[in-house]
Amino acid sequence: MKGTALKKRIASAAVLVLSVVFLQSVCRAGEGDYYFREGTRLLKQAKLDQAVTSLTEAIRLAPDRVEAYNNRGLAYFEQKRYPEAKRDFFTALQLSPDNQAANNNLGIIFCGEEDYDQALSLFQKAAQGRGSSQFYNLIVYRNLSFVYARKGMTAEAAEAAGKARDIQDKAAGSLDLRPYGENTADYALTLEFSTGHARDK
Repeated sequence: MKGTALKKRIASAAVLVLSVVFLQSVCRAGEGDYYFREGTRLLKQAKLDQAVTSLTEAIRLAPDRVEAYNNRGLAYFEQKRYPEAKRDFFTALQLSPDNQAANNNLGIIFCGEEDYDQALSLFQKAAQGRGSSQFYNLIVYRNLSFVYARKGMTAEAAEAAGKARDIQDKAAGSLDLRPYGENTADYALTLEFSTGHARDK
């Protein structure tokens, strides 16, 4: 009888411990969401140091949050902290290899390094993204066109530019191309065509 009571107490204690651990993880995830939303808001307001701080906290609380790495990478990019941006985009791709925004953003880093082969590979992968929004597809095809042109691949550049134009025409101006537009869940960079330097639009 004593053994059964002891087993019941041990089982109850184990359930209690598991419940506490579960509740702690739920609270951490909720806090991570708060810091992600706050960091993203600060990024949109160009309060970059504060954005990095909030997004770093979001990552600490939810280290598998792909969007937090991507958005912190954007903040680093804006601060011209390219090695840190590159690291965050790589981490986002380790967590989600098909992430369209992270593939695109890392491709832009490689454009800045004039490594157009790597950039092309990443933009091509971004173009294959499933469930992609028109916004991302437009950016990716513009970026593909840019890199193809840089590599002297004029036919491919024209084809990618044509796809970007088709997307823009079909959207009839409904795409929000302002930096960090409200129509997107996380944010992608695009290339400045006039100078050829990587930057946000």
